[in-house]
Amino acid sequence: YMIKIWRQDIKNNNSKNLPLIIPMVLYHGKYRWKADTKFSSLFIDTSEKVKKFLPEFKFILFDLNNWSDDEIKGSVMTRAVILLFKHIFMSDLREKLPHVFSLFKNLEQSKTGLQYFESLIRYLLSNTEDIKINELKAIVTNAIDENKGEIVMTIAEQLKQEGMQQGI
Repeated sequence: YMIKIWRQDIKNNNSKNLPLIIPMVLYHGKYRWKADTKFSSLFIDTSEKVKKFLPEFKFILFDLNNWSDDEIKGSVMTRAVILLFKHIFMSDLREKLPHVFSLFKNLEQSKTGLQYFESLIRYLLSNTEDIKINELKAIVTNAIDENKGEIVMTIAEQLKQEGMQQGI
């Protein structure tokens, strides 16, 4: 990503000075992050002879496994997305979903809120097999309202059609 940003900047600005990029990783895997946060650790030979030729920078790691739900702050959209990322691979996902979706109660009239809601449903249906569509509809209906539950069914049908088209 950094190289793409720098290439685009050089192309657009004809500049030889590159913009500063502070790399960050938002990790939400099944297990805690174990790898080093230094780029140079990815290389095989890190002996003293070659170290001076290695690009040396670190990235800031945000491992969601280390955060409690209460520590996740920000706008409604940000909290909903990060909470879903945090719990998507965990066994407690089913219990956490009502709270995640209840965050959308105040945004139900907003077009942007509806787009975020649809994106979260698509992400959820694409990344978990543990929760069935009817169960998800019931969770959403209870957390928000019946109309949002129907949206779940519509999105599920769209995903099914897209899958059939890809299969064809």
